[in-house]
Amino acid sequence: PLGTIRFTLDGSDPATSGTAQTYTAPVMLSSTVNIRAVAYDFLATSAVQADPLELIILPTYPLSVTTIGGGILNTNPFPGPYVSGSTVTITATPTNNWSFLNWTGHASGSDNPLPLLMDGEKDIQAVFGTTVTVGSGAGSVLSDPALAAYPYGTALKVTAIPPSGQYFNFWSGSGG
Repeated sequence: PLGTIRFTLDGSDPATSGTAQTYTAPVMLSSTVNIRAVAYDFLATSAVQADPLELIILPTYPLSVTTIGGGILNTNPFPGPYVSGSTVTITATPTNNWSFLNWTGHASGSDNPLPLLMDGEKDIQAVFGTTVTVGSGAGSVLSDPALAAYPYGTALKVTAIPPSGQYFNFWSGSGG
């Protein structure tokens, strides 16, 4: 009781070092340190020195996950920031009439869920797509580009081709 604790963060001897500090409140650290401490009784007539301790501060990184239209994203664990070397699992869940297509940003491919190693700041986007059904009366319809599923925001050019000797009259449905 009423004693004093002196410590260093550079590994030097706190009993003799000019860098020693007196402990009065919690110490905030942002990088790895070598802590050495000595405790003195009230009269400073006896002391006990603790074993040196290396305190390793691991970096943490933020993760940004986004999508526009067509689905939602979940991260596990949630929330960040995430410790360097940890793995975060991102799951893309499509809403009605949409399907998950692929990842962009700091990830690629279409694995879902996606295990992501946090070795730096990451920005991930999920791309969702939907089908477009085009039909025709007596003629045909060309879609450009012709895709099985169209990523959200894709511009689609649809051209009506009437049979020989006939004319295109009008569009109906969503395109009408």
